[in-house]
Amino acid sequence: MLKYGRLLAGVFVVLLAVSSVFAEEGHDKDPKKHLDKLSKELQLTDAQRTQVEQVMDEYRGRMETLKGQMEALKKEKQEKINAVLNANQQEKFNKMKNKKGRRGWFKKRAN
Repeated sequence: MLKYGRLLAGVFVVLLAVSSVFAEEGHDKDPKKHLDKLSKELQLTDAQRTQVEQVMDEYRGRMETLKGQMEALKKEKQEKINAVLNANQQEKFNKMKNKKGRRGWFKKRAN
């Protein structure tokens, strides 16, 4: 049983490491394609592929839950900021939110 736990932990660590590399490369968000690429690149056995797929399924649900929570927190934060601002400032704030896109408000632009 301990051996199985270590194997699963090892697969999880590899999955996290490879997932971060794939994310940096703009990897496709299709879970099936992701699993196929992991299987190919890591030369996973059928048993490993099944285990990795189970881990991915488990964490996909958890990540979706966190994503929803983050969106709710973002909305709550924006509402609280709006409550502090006057009408003119609120208008400017809303324009800033619409302009920022995916970059974020305070991140530096890449030159």
